[in-house]
Amino acid sequence: MRYFLIGTTIALAGLLVGGGVGSYFTSNKLLKQFQNIPGSPIILNAVYDREKHLITYTVSNPGTTPLTIFEKAFVFKPGKESKEEGYVLSNIPANITIPPLSVLAVQLKLKEGTEKLKGGDLVIATFTYKHPLSEDLYNVVHSFEYGGNKENKEEKKEEAK
Repeated sequence: MRYFLIGTTIALAGLLVGGGVGSYFTSNKLLKQFQNIPGSPIILNAVYDREKHLITYTVSNPGTTPLTIFEKAFVFKPGKESKEEGYVLSNIPANITIPPLSVLAVQLKLKEGTEKLKGGDLVIATFTYKHPLSEDLYNVVHSFEYGGNKENKEEKKEEAK
């Protein structure tokens, strides 16, 4: 009976130690894998600056690897109030790196010589990005319609001046 108890105690201790060591190595490997998962940029906000004629996008990188936006493009579709014709600008070089777990402002300058945005104007922006774990290219598309209540009030104040 004595040898049985000693053998059982050694076996249980071996199982506990083996389980602990195995789970430690498994959790470390999983942690490393999760740390290398790239995030996709999330556009949190877009604000139009009338004076500079550009849209500033607040872009978040929720992943743990840096993302590089290397090209921008956009489509302009006029609203009812606009006299401007629709146009497309593409292949705009960017080379903007968004560090891991951070937020960055990315500016998109609208076409030179065009009128300021009016209510109902739509700008559909495309950001092409890549991450260091792959040579693949990815796109994020965001639509921005100008003409919220706050923007219309500011526009009418400027026209009144």
